[in-house]
Amino acid sequence: MALAFLSGCCALAYEILYMRALTTVLGDMLYVHAALLSTFLVGIGVGAKLAWHGFRWLWLYEILTGVYALLLPVASRWFTGQPGLRAVTSSPTLTIVTTVVVLSAPSLLIGFSIPLFSAYIKARESGRLAFQGVYKAYNLGAVLSILAVELFLVRHLGIALSLALIGAINIVNGVVLVAARAAPPTLPPIRPRVFPRRVVVALALASIASAAFQMFFLKLTYVVFSPHRENFAVGLSISLLGVFLGAWLVGKVKTRFETLLAMIPVFIGATCITFLPWVRLYMGTAEWARSSEVLFLLHKFGIGCLFALGPMILFGATLPALMRSENEVAEESGHLLFVSSLANAAGYLGYVLLGHPRLPTDILLLVIGGAALIASLIVTGLKGSRSQWALATASIVLGAVLVSTWEERNFYLAQWLQDLRPGDEVIVFKSGAESATLLRSSDYEWISYNGHPSIFAQRKGVIEPAELLSGVIPGLGAPRLERALIIGFGTGITSGALSRVFEHTDVVEINNAFYRMMPELSHVNFDVEHNPGAELHLSDGRAFLVGKDQAYDAIVNSVPAPTYFSASKIYTVEFYERVAVALKPDGVFCTWLAVPNMSEEGVYTILSALRKSFEYCDLRLIGPWYYEATCSNEPVRVRSFSEAVDDPELIRELEKGLPGFDLDELFEDIRLTDNVFERFEPQVEHENTDDHPVLEFMVVRSYELGVIGGDPFLDHPERFGIDAAGEHEAADADRFARRAGAFHLLNPWLFEKNFQPLITDRLDRQIAWRLWLETHASR
Repeated sequence: MALAFLSGCCALAYEILYMRALTTVLGDMLYVHAALLSTFLVGIGVGAKLAWHGFRWLWLYEILTGVYALLLPVASRWFTGQPGLRAVTSSPTLTIVTTVVVLSAPSLLIGFSIPLFSAYIKARESGRLAFQGVYKAYNLGAVLSILAVELFLVRHLGIALSLALIGAINIVNGVVLVAARAAPPTLPPIRPRVFPRRVVVALALASIASAAFQMFFLKLTYVVFSPHRENFAVGLSISLLGVFLGAWLVGKVKTRFETLLAMIPVFIGATCITFLPWVRLYMGTAEWARSSEVLFLLHKFGIGCLFALGPMILFGATLPALMRSENEVAEESGHLLFVSSLANAAGYLGYVLLGHPRLPTDILLLVIGGAALIASLIVTGLKGSRSQWALATASIVLGAVLVSTWEERNFYLAQWLQDLRPGDEVIVFKSGAESATLLRSSDYEWISYNGHPSIFAQRKGVIEPAELLSGVIPGLGAPRLERALIIGFGTGITSGALSRVFEHTDVVEINNAFYRMMPELSHVNFDVEHNPGAELHLSDGRAFLVGKDQAYDAIVNSVPAPTYFSASKIYTVEFYERVAVALKPDGVFCTWLAVPNMSEEGVYTILSALRKSFEYCDLRLIGPWYYEATCSNEPVRVRSFSEAVDDPELIRELEKGLPGFDLDELFEDIRLTDNVFERFEPQVEHENTDDHPVLEFMVVRSYELGVIGGDPFLDHPERFGIDAAGEHEAADADRFARRAGAFHLLNPWLFEKNFQPLITDRLDRQIAWRLWLETHASR
């Protein structure tokens, strides 16, 4: 049983680690995730089905599983350097085929475990129900390993070493199995039980519902807790804890299979009706939980259990309920696991391809609960018992209450419930499991995506100035204005501005929901959809860059902060190396930096990674704590605004957002230093790499605990060669006042530190500053 526990520890750890490793190489696209999880589930199911044919070889399967884990990082590094990678990543079909090929063997080997461990224990203790014990041990091991991998191993060891450690456990397991001669002698043939077709159909339907509910719950953790990668571990561990408790419950309470199924919609209905109180409980106690990282994670885990543990206990009890008697346990359990795993894959794909993108959440929950209820009635041939009909009636009542009280906008804007007003317009755009939500009020428009904190598109008719500045700045440093690439679309403001500066702009976005939102924001994104100079691509930014050697004059990073679950790999040493290769020798890479989103430690880590690939990096101010870095391997040439921009609409919107400023002068003033790296050599404890993604963990930790640190550019300007007032201190008072005004608008803290003392120091500056304020007060 201990070996089954350890094998369970390994199985789900591989799913997480392989997903991290392969999405970095092949891309984080929807079809990659679908292929990964589906291959894993189908492979495990087929392995379980075939397990009894390889009865004596469990030790070998364990060792081979471990060896594969040791070899995968080596193979991934080799594949990353191959010219064929471009052909694979540019073709969804080839990407899916590659994923299936890579994962088929380990998933098949993992599938052998539960049936064969059950058979070995059954052979030693014939009077014992082996499957239930193994199933409990295996899933408990899976719960603990998921938490260990996400919360410790990857953070401290990296992906390759984590895989090596997990693989070593499998290898040791196999060696112990050989040394202990665990394989039983040849047993007399036993006729396996034949499960009625209606039971198998009911199990398949329940497994589809179970997978769909787990995907719904994962989505819920993103929109309620924020879309951090650790939520995957929290959500999956709660689901597997439910499976473990369900198996334990079946051993204690003799509840019938069909009754368990009938109870599922009751629990789903009761839980989801109370969605808003649970959300308010989480929000109301989140500040209390910020005192430590452990407490914060336990807080998430506890609230997550309130949402999903009840239904998952019932889903988890279904398989053990069917295995209350055993004849040929390996073949019987293998058959049931085969059906369940394939149905789980179907449920996952159903949620991603149909359920989430096409159905409102309340209707989706009714479908999930209804599937479990129908499965219950199928078992009894539609001749339900009195308790089944009573549960069905309760399900219908709860479903009606759910539909009548559910508001879709409360689900997708769960973190902003206190800010929503009755007259606000909320539009949700969906693509697969992804979403983007647009909120319009009389004063502003902003978006959130998958629960990520909002981005303003416009306030009181003024397009967000920082996004406009981000689209213009690359044109001021690029050697030519011919070809640019921007990674990350969002509102489309930066992409729209950039495409008005360069002759041709490639726009790459991984979430198709943003492209579906695009027409709704055409008034702020310069109708980029119909700009002939802009070409839109639905792709992973890293994968898109493969094979684009020396293709671009400018590349712009506009993806979210590394707190976002799929964005952190855009800030690694290896990504910047790939960017440098895709740039022309004198090309520039522009990326935003913001302490509130990245933490002080995170900003230093990003600068350190940039320094590995770029020798020069100028810095411009674009908002409070918000900067744009322009990096190159040649000194960054400074082009004036009027040289770069001649588009009347873009100029008009900039003047609305930055009223009263001469734009040539403004863009000169906000340039803080011509090379951050001239005096500053970044030194960090750990570089942020593909294998060891330390940035996402440090930023999430700082963000959740409220310890983001200070602004290094404000607090230590001398490190970076920043002198905000500079030569303008000696300039005439009016010019000095205009420069001070730029800082007053974009970063009041920099203004207070660098300009206010100099204004107080001289009477002519005081007069000039008062005149500037009076002139701009009416704007």
